[in-house]
Amino acid sequence: QIRHRSSCACRISIRLLHSLSMNFPLVSFVFLCSLIQTKSVSSRHVQDVIRAISPPGVGPRSEEFGPRRALGSTDIDGRGVQHTVSVCGPFMFLEDALLPRGKMPPLGKHPHAGLCTATILLRGDSIKHWDNIRDIEETAKSGGVLCLHSAGGIVHSEEAHDEDKDESSFTHILYVWFDPGIHRSQLMFPRIEIFEPCQLPMIQERDMRIRLFMGSYMGRTSPVSTYDADILVLDCHLPPGEEEHVILIPSRMDAAIVFIPRFGGSGYFGGSRTPISELETGMLSATGNFMSVRSASSLSLHFFLLAGKSFSLEERTFLLTGHSGAVLATSEEKARSLMEDFERDPDNFGNFFDEEAWHKKNEELDMSYPEESSPPSLTDIPDFPDPGGRLNVTYDDSE
Repeated sequence: QIRHRSSCACRISIRLLHSLSMNFPLVSFVFLCSLIQTKSVSSRHVQDVIRAISPPGVGPRSEEFGPRRALGSTDIDGRGVQHTVSVCGPFMFLEDALLPRGKMPPLGKHPHAGLCTATILLRGDSIKHWDNIRDIEETAKSGGVLCLHSAGGIVHSEEAHDEDKDESSFTHILYVWFDPGIHRSQLMFPRIEIFEPCQLPMIQERDMRIRLFMGSYMGRTSPVSTYDADILVLDCHLPPGEEEHVILIPSRMDAAIVFIPRFGGSGYFGGSRTPISELETGMLSATGNFMSVRSASSLSLHFFLLAGKSFSLEERTFLLTGHSGAVLATSEEKARSLMEDFERDPDNFGNFFDEEAWHKKNEELDMSYPEESSPPSLTDIPDFPDPGGRLNVTYDDSE
């Protein structure tokens, strides 16, 4: 058995280096040098597979529509969803949401502080974003991403905006929250970034397509800011077939998961070829520098890889939810104080600085947004399998 596992790892390593040398000669050289230096090539394996759950409030008539939580936990007061997977390194929340066109989660205007949120628009409506700091509306287009560093506090809302010529009958969104490293640096001013599909790096590795949402991969770097968090978010698409592919995972990142969203199919992951299906999360081992994967059916495979380096035990954070939002702080007292500030004056939460300083800081942070002259490339937007009539269900607005 040991000889068999060693042989499998050797074959995967040879395929990995061959694939790199054919597509990325320079990256292959750098990777080979790092292997010689570390003297180790090891595969990550799947330790556990966990099904995404429906948060409270999702009724039987929204069996297909609504949110499915893959990562999340309760706050310091016990509010939230009891989930097997509470955190993954800097990541603290991952949710797959499927909605009818023109609908969005009924969150309204809600507060955030401390944490970073990323709204990844997989398909359907664009999103119209508003916040109380700048009091302007901006649009994040389908296929792109909207990222918010809530800093000292912000109130924002996201509404469906159906200007896109997307003919799908539903809107598909992935929500990600992570700790930007609030123990290491404090961003005073909230920061909003909006990126179109054509601005996110697309990597083609043989017949596997990878969209880089956060971090660096294969010599490419995403424009999305991650601040003091060392994280990687990959959106991967594999064609059907038995050919095995390899995803590189930096060995320094001790926390990693794979998640298959709705309509993502199924696949075999890790050295032990563990099967993972739609709306399931695979918890990866803490060590290793690559992961093998292949499709498990006649359909293409679509999955996300989230990996990150955990903060130290001394950098513990405290999450407090309320009013459809959440605040993250370095102490319980600070978290409660932030929520009280919002409850005392919701309209001005986080707006404790003068306008001149805000605009000056905006210029320093390059708060520019995509110009209308740079439309997204439709060829960059992945094809999704037809739901096959699964979405012909009744949607109740009261849900």
